[in-house]
Amino acid sequence: MQPDLIEEFIREFDAEMNNAHRDLDQRHEFKRRNHDAMVRRLDGLYEAIADGLRTPGLRAKLEEIEDRKSALETEIATTLPPTPRLHPNLAQFYRYKVDKLHASPNAPDTRTEAADIVRTLIKNIKVLPLPDGFEIEPIGETASIVILANTSDQ
Repeated sequence: MQPDLIEEFIREFDAEMNNAHRDLDQRHEFKRRNHDAMVRRLDGLYEAIADGLRTPGLRAKLEEIEDRKSALETEIATTLPPTPRLHPNLAQFYRYKVDKLHASPNAPDTRTEAADIVRTLIKNIKVLPLPDGFEIEPIGETASIVILANTSDQ
């Protein structure tokens, strides 16, 4: 395992994902603010109508704003919600966990800690039958790091 390369990969991946998500989040927030403004404008127009103000221009403006509000509601409903950002110390955190796991999985004084680390790294284990036995595939967000750590030592 080459921790520096994994750390660099996570750092770059984190930066790229956060940049992409930041742009999506900003567009989503812009649509929500636009929608809220449309609702406020419509409320004002409804109040004006309720107070007796009825003009052809007011009706046209009301229909225009209602159409825009409906379009924004559709866009907001079909847009993915804001995504979580990766923590900036993610690389160091996983490096620590993998290093601890790699260094002492069978030592009596750290066996319990190693088992706890494995539980946090691997969410599920898939057992695949093979003609001459079986294959174990760890599944989880960091399962690939564990696989990489095990294969690079061979």
